[in-house]
Amino acid sequence: MAIEVTCSHCGGEIVFADELAGSKVECEGCKRLIRVPYQEEPAWERMPSDEEFKARRERALGWIVVTLLFTVLPLMAKCSS
Repeated sequence: MAIEVTCSHCGGEIVFADELAGSKVECEGCKRLIRVPYQEEPAWERMPSDEEFKARRERALGWIVVTLLFTVLPLMAKCSS
């Protein structure tokens, strides 16, 4: 699969082989160096499963509760004294 890149200097569109991902290559149009990005997998291929999503949500909620306990409770204690 090829990697399509738009040069940030001249706007030219260039197609590179996958093997060049991560390297700096000379633009065919303006002859300036551009970096060939790594090919990203489509978003639907990296979406978490329902179980993984639920686990992440529960972990995030746990951190929110812990953060609130360690920030709000000390402030409440200061206000009441």
